Amino acid sequence: MLTADMIGFEGIGAEYATFVGPEGLDSTVEGAVVKMDSTSKVALAGSDDVFHGVIIKVEKDEALGVQIGGYVEVVYNGTTAPTVGWCKLSANSVNGVKVDDVNGREYLVVTVNTTDKIVGFFLR
Repeated sequence: MLTADMIGFEGIGAEYATFVGPEGLDSTVEGAVVKMDSTSKVALAGSDDVFHGVIIKVEKDEALGVQIGGYVEVVYNGTTAPTVGWCKLSANSVNGVKVDDVNGREYLVVTVNTTDKIVGFFLR
């Protein structure tokens, strides 16, 4: 019998782009959510910000590989865990996401790991 833990979403609809990011970032920010700034660069998203992608790889010369579409898994925090289905998310203060009914944007959440605090959803 097929169970939900036998299904994987990795790679579905994945779209990537390379952006210029801020100076001084290293691999510790891989997996962090980012937003676009007014100069078409990306910056780490701050608390309550709408985010536009997830850093996949920090390259040399401030280049960042950013996933801008498809399935991603990101750390979440906050008092409320995301729910499977349409859920409003915004950036949190530690490079991940949180449930945010006021400032958040709706994403299709398909997995929630409450032990490790990881949410899987589709960027669009």
